[in-house]
Amino acid sequence: PIYFSRAGEIGHNQEHGYKIEAQASNNQIRGGEITENVGHGLLITGVGTSGNIIGEERSEGIEIDKPDSSGDAVRIEGGASDNTISVNVKHSGANGISLIGSGTSRNRVQSRPVNGFYFPTQIDSVTDIGILIAEGASENVIDGARVRGGSVGIEIRDRNSDRNRLRGVSVSKNRGDGI
Repeated sequence: PIYFSRAGEIGHNQEHGYKIEAQASNNQIRGGEITENVGHGLLITGVGTSGNIIGEERSEGIEIDKPDSSGDAVRIEGGASDNTISVNVKHSGANGISLIGSGTSRNRVQSRPVNGFYFPTQIDSVTDIGILIAEGASENVIDGARVRGGSVGIEIRDRNSDRNRLRGVSVSKNRGDGI
């Protein structure tokens, strides 16, 4: 496993900021800023890619600033499971957080406990959807997220995306539907 604490700035890359794939598991990225990468800010992909912890236990977490439209701020896909995400998306030209595909399950987007207080995952100013769950992603948990300023706040799309749970979410000031 890899452990990054206060990783600094990961930015201006021609592909993704971070890419965790091919059954990589139990990695931790605790802090830093992901900014202006051409691909996704953070991509977690593939069956067996699990148990990764992204941005937990710091009041500011990981900041993601991705103003262009070429990729999502955070994308979990292709059967990646049991990952924990706590980030602040400041801007995204596409989606804030996307959970996509069959087998993409049991991932958590959650608030961060810091000194007895809980700081929500925040998603602000996205062009498309704040949080998208689609194409068969199931049993994921969105817990303690604040989503605002997108075309849609949270969208769960298609009949095979089932058993997902939303708890303690705040959705406001979107141009279209809240949830």
